Amino acid sequence: MAKRRLENNVGTQLEVNDAELALRQAKLNRLQAIYDFKVAEADLETVLGRIK
Repeated sequence: MAKRRLENNVGTQLEVNDAELALRQAKLNRLQAIYDFKVAEADLETVLGRIK
């Protein structure tokens, strides 16, 4: 949306940059959540004695 606004001269490059940064941050947050889940899952398996 921000790119279209820029193309139609109703937005700014700053808006595009902010949108791209927000997308990258969201992707990073998703990956961090997956990592945290996997670590917690491994910890649980260890506590339950399923892995050593």
